[in-house]
Amino acid sequence: PLRFQSDQFSVMAVCYQLLTGQTPYDGLGGRVVLADQQSEQQIVLTPASKQLRHPATLPGNARHELDALLQRGLAVEPTQRFDTTTELITALTRTKQSLAAPPTPLSAVNRLLLASIQRVARLFGAG
Repeated sequence: PLRFQSDQFSVMAVCYQLLTGQTPYDGLGGRVVLADQQSEQQIVLTPASKQLRHPATLPGNARHELDALLQRGLAVEPTQRFDTTTELITALTRTKQSLAAPPTPLSAVNRLLLASIQRVARLFGAG
């Protein structure tokens, strides 16, 4: 079962980097597990919404959904990540809906995020 969690981390790391231009965990990426084990302090993931160039263009709920999705998919401890593809697809769908239904027309950033999330959902077998 941990293979899915490892693959999930990799996909979410790519998403994080596409969205922010930064490697998660301040450049550690997948090496965060080793660094976290060697450190006395827990290493924390900076929320993606805090690293976006124009975070105000995202609806508040979409920022929350996006951060929650990435936070869980990039959890240092594999058992804290999504347990099943169904669970991950549900979170991707919720994020997609948050981005697709803002009160104002979709901004270019929202269209890009929505397209990226749809591509990731297809990787996991969701339409």
